[in-house]
Amino acid sequence: AEYMAGEGMIFQGPDKSDYALVPPAVGNPNHPGNGLNAKAFGYYVEAGYHIPNTNFEVDARYDFYKRNKDSQFELDFKTLTLGAQYHINKKTRVTFNYAFRDFEAVNFASGAGPNANLDGVKGRASVQVTAIF
Repeated sequence: AEYMAGEGMIFQGPDKSDYALVPPAVGNPNHPGNGLNAKAFGYYVEAGYHIPNTNFEVDARYDFYKRNKDSQFELDFKTLTLGAQYHINKKTRVTFNYAFRDFEAVNFASGAGPNANLDGVKGRASVQVTAIF
């Protein structure tokens, strides 16, 4: 588990929904989402369990990150990742993960402001082979 917090310049990124009102944040330090005194915090908790007498391991992780806390452009990122590993031998394994992701700009309606960039982002599946040679 880990907890982290920070304060300072936190880059917001472009907001495709307001180009006519405010130029994109890339290269624009005056974009309201790019605060010089922005605050953020986050944490994660993870655990794994090797199933006895098998080559399998199951894993779980939950992470949360709040960016630009207490500002108009406050964003919440939440991810629950569930995974399994199959250990072929001591030096080779295959890992399968699925991340259930949820993003929200809490001060904007769905499809507005930063949510225009976040709507439609779904879960993510991954497969990885690790081989030591």
